[in-house]
Amino acid sequence: MTSKYKPYSKYKDSGIQWIGEIPEGWKVHRLKFLIETPVTDGPHETPEFISEGIPFLSVDSIQGGKLVFENCRYISEKDHIRFKKKCNPKKNDIFMGKAASIGKIAIVNVNFEFSIWSPLALLRPNQTSIIPKVLEYVLKSDYSQDQIDIFATSNTQKNISMVDIPKMSLIIPPLSEQTVIANFINKKNAKIDALIEKDKKLIGLLEEKRAALINHAVTKGLPVRASRTRTGLDPNVKMKDSGIEWIGEIPENWKAMKLKHIVSRKITDGPHETPEFIDEGVPFISAEAIKKDKIDFSKKRGYITKQVHKIYCAKCKPRKDDIFLIKSGATTGNVAIVETNDEFSIWSPLALIRSNKEKILPKLLYYILLTDYFKKTIELSWSFGTQQNIGMSVIENCNIIIPSISKQNYLLNYLDKTTAKIDKTIQKIEQKINLLEECKKSLIHHTVTGKIDVRGSEI
Repeated sequence: MTSKYKPYSKYKDSGIQWIGEIPEGWKVHRLKFLIETPVTDGPHETPEFISEGIPFLSVDSIQGGKLVFENCRYISEKDHIRFKKKCNPKKNDIFMGKAASIGKIAIVNVNFEFSIWSPLALLRPNQTSIIPKVLEYVLKSDYSQDQIDIFATSNTQKNISMVDIPKMSLIIPPLSEQTVIANFINKKNAKIDALIEKDKKLIGLLEEKRAALINHAVTKGLPVRASRTRTGLDPNVKMKDSGIEWIGEIPENWKAMKLKHIVSRKITDGPHETPEFIDEGVPFISAEAIKKDKIDFSKKRGYITKQVHKIYCAKCKPRKDDIFLIKSGATTGNVAIVETNDEFSIWSPLALIRSNKEKILPKLLYYILLTDYFKKTIELSWSFGTQQNIGMSVIENCNIIIPSISKQNYLLNYLDKTTAKIDKTIQKIEQKINLLEECKKSLIHHTVTGKIDVRGSEI
């Protein structure tokens, strides 16, 4: 994308080896000379969260390079008044993730009041030196992100201190060029974002199709077309009332059973204590590792020692084909199946469900727990404190629909094949989205480092 743009006519040595040459008229500044107030952050305490109130954002609210308020936490006005004495965000401020997800950058585009937590650093641009949007793009560039990584320290997770953030060296164009650069990147990004949004909508439609396919198969049997391919399921099978209002009719020889009657061990969870994390050891995961019905070990909380893992295994030792159900927090009800033989431990927000293979195949139970009807069952059982929760005894007493054991293999094979096709298509679209995101990064980097001259360029 950047190859069609010409470089500047004249360059000069920046004086910094790893930056190299920059356009004549551009300068290298320390970040501390580009901000109006010293770098600050939110409170280091954990406030009491409430269902409605003042938005309270942390680093997880920076998504796709933007500040997202959806599904955020809320605090009381009293706490907000106290917190904003230290850190009072306003429009055009820039946030930087300084703990865990370090280097995440987003600009504030809203005028209403909110507070931030300690993993976010607040930078207030000095607008006599730099346009806020340009500072945002400069901080998102590869060379800035490399500096953040260099300054970061690591214990159980990466951190960058507020002492080191102002030391960053940034390439800054003259103020007279900054508006042109900001407008160019804004408009180019808008075009790329439109393509990404279109692809995301397509993924959403495919995911809806996948969910509908699973819902129908595990409550009504296979569709007619699939049943004609010797699946062993009769599309004209007699139906009966399931006895559950939101499920309706089910095939005559299927049963509604409580979950506790089809598991091979009592449903349990991980430790309720917070372990001490180490640099290397046994992975320790919690709810955030459950992504799109799979376990993402890159989202682990950290590592624990083999000795601690052994202690935790006395209560809860995960193994292949176990199913995890998130039982507390914003993602309550989400599930994933264990697809590895590697050892790891889980924390208390996860409930471990192990199927009795004589009654139901593990992968089929996983599909059943993905259904809308099971999610509905879970939602009706939620209790609320500071967040939604569901007890393990409640989980055990949830009713699910079980096909006869003779039909389960047919049903599972059908679901595996059809979902695999949809998943492959989704994967290709996600790869395209990743390429578009890389285009955005490349465009930003080449523009804010002066590798290309966008003055006078047609958008």
